[in-house]
Amino acid sequence: MTIYIFVLAGGLKSHDSVNDFVSKRLDITFQLYQKHQHEGCKIICSGGGTYHKPTIVDSNKIIVYESNICAKYLIEKGVKEEDIFREWSSYDTIANGYFSYLQFISPLKIKKYYLVTSEFHMPRSKKLFIYFDNIFKTNCEITFIETVNYNIDENRLKIRQSREEETLEYYKSNLFSKINNLNEFSIWFYTQHDNYKSIPKYSSDVKNMDTY
Repeated sequence: MTIYIFVLAGGLKSHDSVNDFVSKRLDITFQLYQKHQHEGCKIICSGGGTYHKPTIVDSNKIIVYESNICAKYLIEKGVKEEDIFREWSSYDTIANGYFSYLQFISPLKIKKYYLVTSEFHMPRSKKLFIYFDNIFKTNCEITFIETVNYNIDENRLKIRQSREEETLEYYKSNLFSKINNLNEFSIWFYTQHDNYKSIPKYSSDVKNMDTY
């Protein structure tokens, strides 16, 4: 059985390097890949960018998606190109989950996978991926792997943790308890979510503005 590893992006320092805490996610992902490579291991790098931050472009003014640089990092460590899939439609965590199930888990009939992200990001990521597993009715066995909050100063970490908790509470009240099927979620996602509706909001103070 092919082993799948989903690793969530989390911002770039420049057009060709990931944030330090993201590098820890990728290092763990590489270790898992080495462990399972003989089983036909595949890695899915998930993340296009972040709505409330400027888009990063290269010297040719071409958009640099976060998953591009995550894939580049892993290839440089020794992962085979053909063992990496990229998802670049998502610009926040809820879309990481939605598009992971929509583009990979459901069509590939994945029944077992790892999810890798940072410690500060795991509580919300875990709730969202379990939520999508339920509404897609895929019944996956999910192993959650959290990495250290590396090189984030204390004040920024507190801000991130506060935003994580606030966003998770929003989803508990406005999504998890009210929408329990894929049809209703898809309508909600494209009409109510401030990042994905027809006229999106980009202000960082919007209550349901998702974060990494």
